[in-house]
Amino acid sequence: MWSNLFDLWMMHMGDLATYLFATTLVLIFLYAPYTLLLRKEHFFRQNRLTLLAILVLSIVLPFCDVHALYSGGIMERLTPDATVIETQLSTIPTEFDASAPSESVAFLEPYSRPHGLWPWLCHLYIIGLLIVLAIRLWQFVRMHRFIRKGCLWCDKENGIIIHCHADDVAPCSWMRHIVISQHDYDHHRHEILLHERGHVCSLHSWDIILLSLVQTIQWFNPFVYMLGASLRDIHEYEADDYVLRQGVTASEYQTLLLKTAVSDSVYAFANNFNHSLIKNRIVMMKNKESNPWMRCKALYILPLAVVLLSVFASPGAANPVESYPVKNVDKRFYRKLDKMLLIYNEEEVDADRFLELLNSSRTPNDVLYAAPYKKLHKDVRKLLVPHIIWMPEEDMHELYTRTKEKKAKKGVLILQNQLPIPSFSSGTNDFIIEGHVSSDIKDVAYQITLMDDNGQTTESTVYVKDGKFSYETQLDKPIKGRIRAIFEDGSLCQAWIDEMFYPGCKLNILVMDNTYTARNTPYMAKR
Repeated sequence: MWSNLFDLWMMHMGDLATYLFATTLVLIFLYAPYTLLLRKEHFFRQNRLTLLAILVLSIVLPFCDVHALYSGGIMERLTPDATVIETQLSTIPTEFDASAPSESVAFLEPYSRPHGLWPWLCHLYIIGLLIVLAIRLWQFVRMHRFIRKGCLWCDKENGIIIHCHADDVAPCSWMRHIVISQHDYDHHRHEILLHERGHVCSLHSWDIILLSLVQTIQWFNPFVYMLGASLRDIHEYEADDYVLRQGVTASEYQTLLLKTAVSDSVYAFANNFNHSLIKNRIVMMKNKESNPWMRCKALYILPLAVVLLSVFASPGAANPVESYPVKNVDKRFYRKLDKMLLIYNEEEVDADRFLELLNSSRTPNDVLYAAPYKKLHKDVRKLLVPHIIWMPEEDMHELYTRTKEKKAKKGVLILQNQLPIPSFSSGTNDFIIEGHVSSDIKDVAYQITLMDDNGQTTESTVYVKDGKFSYETQLDKPIKGRIRAIFEDGSLCQAWIDEMFYPGCKLNILVMDNTYTARNTPYMAKR
């Protein structure tokens, strides 16, 4: 049970890793030009919107086509071996209807358990994510407690709540709350409250929430913390500008900043009166307004976003695969295919024709017979065929003698679109099911139903013992089968799994909740 849960977990981690790579790439490529073009410009509102756009695009843009990165070779999913099949709950007729569509089964891409450093990196990321998330939540709770703890009195002005503290705390704001000490309120309340009101009116707290979200997802990316520092600086510039526009003289306000420069706030979420470097804020106040035409520099984000979008949405344009019909077959694998024995529906074809037929005629009922496993198991999954059966060495040796060109020695791929067993097979006709049931499942038995071409059905019942069940029968050709659980009260489960049963194969099944994980493997019986 735990082994299969780990497999499913690691399969989704592959998608997550691809997304993380893409979102990090977007943020770096969009933020780097900002530091060169706009950081010192006097367009505070525009610069703030640019940084927010970079944050949003880093989250949204990779969703255009996350899986396209696999075909571009950036993230390669590891060794294929198993087919994951999920069942959907539905009302099922008691009879076995051959004409009914098999809507209860959804085939996903082959997957097998990764090895080496990859699982450790996945777990390291999750641990880091949980730690950063816990720190952010702790800061959030602590900051809300701080606003009310030690408060002498509260006042509400224009929808903004002012909390006056007895302690010597640094002025700060969060959402529609402003915190100020009694000393600052008595001596500098006009300038400080104007500054914090500038934060509140500009909705800077929502920027911090978005920034914290991206920093939590990309906790390993140093550029996201650099962007965070730039965004907080822009917040202070914008709030300072708000104060000066309300009639406060620049000299008086700069003197106040120097007086309060020694204090600081420990609340990372809050917009702090002394948050940014005082020198930078004073320099920015003294700078002249930038040339309005310099605003056009912010347009750099548009062509870069289009380029990144084309990379994620159209990998074929960014990484063309020449004349190969299946886009996710790279040149290296194509060269392998060109030297192998390729058979499509009992007819030998070349690599181009094989890929063309596979790309245009592939169905969920295709069966791909492949050999040898050691050389091809990392590449065959790129063909995305639902059923993959690895041929025994005996069958592969037989093909050596039947192929004058000796291509079979380099490898064999036989795709059967009509589902007959290939003529080379000389193995056993036994079909076996070996099942394992997780401890939280109360199934007492399983109904195995076979249906032949004439619509005749054969039902068998196999019982669960010690969390296992098994089934064995003789088949002379592939046949449609259905596996359906029987509950403790004798009723049939309202979910089922449909599979093709093949002679000479063994079906390993793990049952968890409403999910079956099934693996087709050759049945190596004594001959």
